[in-house]
Amino acid sequence: MSDELNAAIIGGLVGAAAAGPIAYVLTRLQRGRDGKDRFLAAIAELEADFPGPSLGLERFYHTSLPKLRQAIFTVQPFVDSVRFARLRKCLREYERRGTEQKNWQASGIQIAIGDMLQSQPTALGQSGPDEWMPEFYSKFRDVIG
Repeated sequence: MSDELNAAIIGGLVGAAAAGPIAYVLTRLQRGRDGKDRFLAAIAELEADFPGPSLGLERFYHTSLPKLRQAIFTVQPFVDSVRFARLRKCLREYERRGTEQKNWQASGIQIAIGDMLQSQPTALGQSGPDEWMPEFYSKFRDVIG
């Protein structure tokens, strides 16, 4: 009887020793995935709130900055340092682009106004905020994967 008891105790200890590290690894993986999911949800919320080619693009840009910063620093513990650096770089580019943006009208409106005034329309590569802002949201999403 004591051999059966010893075998049961040893079996339980071996099972616990094997299950502990496995549970730890699975918990870390799930925690990382949850962090990434929260980041992706924040980006999706920005995309859903995006005003499109209507007015309010500048205001939306300025209200999106704190949300993006919060999402990026919230996901920091869940991503490796290389991905976090890429997210920070994308954020700096987004901020730079917004700072350099002089005309906050949608690109289609800019082209139409340029045509009416017979001036140069928006040059290729100089997309309006209605085009470059959603492109940045895709970049943020791609960095996280």
